[in-house]
Amino acid sequence: LLPPILFGQVANDFDIFVIGLQNSIDAIASLRDYALRLDVHFSKAGKSVKHFTDVGEGSVATLIYMKESYQKFVDASSIVKCGVTTNEGRAEACVVKFQLDGTIMAFTNVKLEGEKWKDNLKLLHQDINSKLHDGVDYLADTNASILFGCFDSYLDIYDPKIINTIKNKKWTDLMKNDPVKCMQEAKKILSDFHEMTVTFPPTQNYKLHSGQKIGYTDRIFFKSSKGCNIRSLAVQTRSGSQEYFAMMPPEDIFKTTRPVTAGLIIRIHNVHNLWKSLRGLKFNEEQLPRTNVKTIQLNLNQNCFAAAGSVYLT
Repeated sequence: LLPPILFGQVANDFDIFVIGLQNSIDAIASLRDYALRLDVHFSKAGKSVKHFTDVGEGSVATLIYMKESYQKFVDASSIVKCGVTTNEGRAEACVVKFQLDGTIMAFTNVKLEGEKWKDNLKLLHQDINSKLHDGVDYLADTNASILFGCFDSYLDIYDPKIINTIKNKKWTDLMKNDPVKCMQEAKKILSDFHEMTVTFPPTQNYKLHSGQKIGYTDRIFFKSSKGCNIRSLAVQTRSGSQEYFAMMPPEDIFKTTRPVTAGLIIRIHNVHNLWKSLRGLKFNEEQLPRTNVKTIQLNLNQNCFAAAGSVYLT
């Protein structure tokens, strides 16, 4: 589950770990059971990474671990989470949203069955908005939005072009034929999100009765705003990008599914108390623009805060 994303760095020293699960009968119970093992893992590794929060809905669940030194910068009143199910259980999602210092983050975990991704994403988004913000877009004020989960996105394995691409292990070229990727590039779904370049085999390959399905079903998308500028590090499968992948597995192999792991750098804005920071402020008049304004007045109280780099004038 935790492959070496940052090559050369010991034990992937990330500040936040987000683990998502889909297609589980009781996802939140399964993830909490796994959390017990994570507690032991981080403790033995000598890391001060502790459980932060979790949320589940049906067969999807999200678990977040965070360094203790960072948890103290989270505004407890900003933590909101919910789960929604729509389209007779064919679309499920759970969301965790919180503010870490001056940066607002939202992690959305989805499971979408079938190929009506556009309709199901729209329904899920509407339901989440209703639960979290009385109908207002829950991502409107976020600096970092991460959407991840399971899509029923399968390749046409009867297409000679795709068969040849798989045999030659040209995974980046193969991804260009992925249905979800094609819809995203056509700006039909997730048009304002980004996805890291894929250099590994399809994450799901299984035989069912007389048919076989191969596809990139486990996906991670992200977008940033308001000066957050998320930087992607790498995305890979559990066994790494060089793992051998056969076009037709032996008959005794019924199902092969690999989880996907990604590393991201999310900028955290420092929050300053403006009243303390600007008290006794002095400036050189020669540095001001040539305008007819004689006085600039800032009306601040002792509880006025702002993210670093912002300007608030009244």
